[in-house]
Amino acid sequence: MQQANDMLRNITRLEKAIAEKEGFMALAFTRLGQRAQRSAVERTRDEVETKLVAEVQELRDNVSVLQEMLSEAQASLRYLLKTQIQLEEEINIKANTLKIDDVDCMTLRQSMAFYSY
Repeated sequence: MQQANDMLRNITRLEKAIAEKEGFMALAFTRLGQRAQRSAVERTRDEVETKLVAEVQELRDNVSVLQEMLSEAQASLRYLLKTQIQLEEEINIKANTLKIDDVDCMTLRQSMAFYSY
């Protein structure tokens, strides 16, 4: 159960990080769009634009990595929950088996008379 809670916290942190990166990426796209709307004389490919393009690419790469990590974390959480359900089902089966052995079979054994030779 602790691992599932840790995984949920990790998923929440990843989703928050992705949202933050997407906000920064939207800002960089807006700045690039504003630069593209400049008049022909001012529309030069300078160092600032090159760095903006590089920043957008870096942010895309980071978001891609974070989304992959999020996908893996969600798959791990699904596996943990599936395993937990299977273990709980096995525990219920074993508890039922012990009840049958203790209540039903023991009463039958006690009613039988058998002698040691």
